[in-house]
Amino acid sequence: MRQPQILCVDSDPAGLALLEAVFTPRGYGVIQAGTGLQALEILTKQPVDLILLAAVLPGTDGFTICSRIREVDRFRDIPLMMMSALKSREDLLRGLEAGADHYLFKPLDHDEMITRVKMLIGRK
Repeated sequence: MRQPQILCVDSDPAGLALLEAVFTPRGYGVIQAGTGLQALEILTKQPVDLILLAAVLPGTDGFTICSRIREVDRFRDIPLMMMSALKSREDLLRGLEAGADHYLFKPLDHDEMITRVKMLIGRK
């Protein structure tokens, strides 16, 4: 059976390394992207089971990338969680309105994140 693939999108290399350190030992493959445009390119080339998307990215922000992902039929059903240090209710609502299934606040609570990932991938 193919291991679930998580596309992690964050401009912070340390954040990407941390996500890989959390998910790889738990049997997930981690695909890294430093920008939203890189993430869109990756989505066209390989299967992804879940997207972890930072709200703040260089160039096109995560909210816009989330909306663009949801506009493409074959990507629409991929579970997507946004993550951000932006902690206002408006940012959370903006992420959900863009199409995110869940919104995680940084610093990330690893237990919550892992539980949400299992739940969303299991639902898929």
